[in-house]
Amino acid sequence: MARLLAKQFKIEHVIPSPMRSDLKDQQMSGSVEPLSMIQLKKVLLNNELYPWDQVIHTVTPTKVIVDEAIYTNMSPNYLLDVRNCNNMSSGNSDSYHHHHHHHPGMMSLLASGSNRYSSEINFVHSRLEERIARFYNKEDAIVFNSIYMANLSLITNLQAKPYDIIIFDSSNHKSLIDGCKLSGARLLPYTHNRMDQVEQMLCDLREKEKFFGKVFLVAESISSVYGDLFNLPVAKKLADMYQVSLVLDDGNGFGILGKRGKGIEEHYNMPGAVDIMSINFAKALGTSGGAIVGSRSALELVRMFGRNTGVAHMAPGTSCMIAIDALTKLEAQPHRITQLHDTIQYFRNRLKTAGFLRQHDQYSSCNSPIIPLHIGEERKALLLYRYLLRHGYYASVVMYPSVPLSEAQLHLSVTPQHEKQELDRFVQVLKEFEPRYSSTYCSDDNDYPIINLLSSRM
Repeated sequence: MARLLAKQFKIEHVIPSPMRSDLKDQQMSGSVEPLSMIQLKKVLLNNELYPWDQVIHTVTPTKVIVDEAIYTNMSPNYLLDVRNCNNMSSGNSDSYHHHHHHHPGMMSLLASGSNRYSSEINFVHSRLEERIARFYNKEDAIVFNSIYMANLSLITNLQAKPYDIIIFDSSNHKSLIDGCKLSGARLLPYTHNRMDQVEQMLCDLREKEKFFGKVFLVAESISSVYGDLFNLPVAKKLADMYQVSLVLDDGNGFGILGKRGKGIEEHYNMPGAVDIMSINFAKALGTSGGAIVGSRSALELVRMFGRNTGVAHMAPGTSCMIAIDALTKLEAQPHRITQLHDTIQYFRNRLKTAGFLRQHDQYSSCNSPIIPLHIGEERKALLLYRYLLRHGYYASVVMYPSVPLSEAQLHLSVTPQHEKQELDRFVQVLKEFEPRYSSTYCSDDNDYPIINLLSSRM
């Protein structure tokens, strides 16, 4: 990665001569690489081209402070504004009064304690699990301290034997990939959302190989990379035909998809289609943690043998109380979801009209909260990031290894609080950037480092 960016930015010209000479001598001796990631990070930071590890303070649902300057946040992770931390901190929340009335000594239990094996189960964990199971109309739920641990515990406890098979989307979130690798099952990846490949795999397994063991299909309901929806109707048809268990990460759909925010099953009007799902609290409820939902028999195995239960701490009780209050508010105010859908659709239409939105396939949804803006070259993505900052916008940059090399993206999201004028102006800034970038940085006629041109040209 360091070599790639150094080449794109002609960054060797920026390094002081003594350092260049020293690096060249060491490179010839084979002791070091020509440019380390630490040196690269320093150069990028000095030129305001390093978009990671920044301290970001959220002021409102649409505004953030970065380096003491206020920007419109075009990559918010919390979308629905149903969290009420002020009431929680002052003891005015409904869940606080409910639990404090029944458990006067509850404040000593608000920390996560330890894992489920060595610590008693906090009653707020139990309460939240009941609420989530009822929300999804499933038999049971288990709360975890993060979506990563939820997915890891779920996938590694599918009762998969070495001769069982997991078919998974190659673009899955890393937590699902890690869980698949640790499961011990035979793994068969397929190209993102290509149900035709899945069908061919299943046909070969069942009819050619005469394999009649367990097969699991693991995917995200909304792709973290591409923002499009999992093709649940076709997947369910294949699952019924070939006796396959559907396992979905609905973290990006929970609280967002469907009229009442009940995720991908409600979006497709297919209740009960998915065998087991994992969810993330961040986008809809605005707090840390995650959960898995499904049948009581399947989840009991996770409680007994899950990697999270025996090693990791449980979710903090305070996060669980915030999640309970936020879920109550979400269920009571479904108009917030409708407003979010309207804003997402407006923004997507503006991007599409301007030629920026790349529809990944026919199942891309206008209600998906993840709106990836494909940039391509890493250099261009970082320059666009800086250009947006200079025009009052903050946006998240996604690069390798999260996506393949030369497929850098901006990951955009909006909330109901984003005004149309803000979104229109953002699209206009994007349109202004393209000709500036092409005329200023795409010429190979000069030997000057591109970074040196930043302050005067953009």
